Amino acid sequence: MTQRLFLDALPQEVLEEIAYNVATDRFLGPPSALTPLLLCSRPISVSISANHHLYARIFKFKFDTSSAVRRLGKENLTSSVLASELRRRCVLLKNLRARSSAGRGPRIQTDGDVETSLFDLLSLAYVVAVEDEGKNKAQLGRYGKIKEWLHEFWFDAQGASLAVYCMRTGKWPFNGIETSLAMWLFYFFLDLGQSVLLQKQMVLI
Repeated sequence: MTQRLFLDALPQEVLEEIAYNVATDRFLGPPSALTPLLLCSRPISVSISANHHLYARIFKFKFDTSSAVRRLGKENLTSSVLASELRRRCVLLKNLRARSSAGRGPRIQTDGDVETSLFDLLSLAYVVAVEDEGKNKAQLGRYGKIKEWLHEFWFDAQGASLAVYCMRTGKWPFNGIETSLAMWLFYFFLDLGQSVLLQKQMVLI
């Protein structure tokens, strides 16, 4: 009779490699495919959840790091720092995709002890955008659908920027840190076809 081999009996490095390949099966979005593996057993969940090296590898697969290395120094981008940043960015992408706090959408959601405000969302999105070398913009645009978030923020009648309300009441749109960040992000993701459409919308307002 052959003895059954349980996943939690595998060596740590083998389990990490399995987890990495599961998490990076798809480039876009959070590593949600890890969830079934985490639910296999408590030892596996504990082993994978506490593995900063694993999550740092996943971060490097999904996001650009060269700009951060030049800005902060490689010695400051430890595995624990990248693992924490991966979590923050996954919360960001989920909130953008849900259009949280853009206007009509739900309020910004938190993930455990990761607190997120409108300022936090926009400032992190700005950092991710300016550090783009290909991966970051894809995550923000294709998974996070940041263009849709920004369009609702700026041009929806209930947009959180209150720009439409101000224009309809003859007031200048509010100027603050959040709106400044949102305007830069709007500029980063603006294309020619979209700008023509927006001009028509502004005339209708």
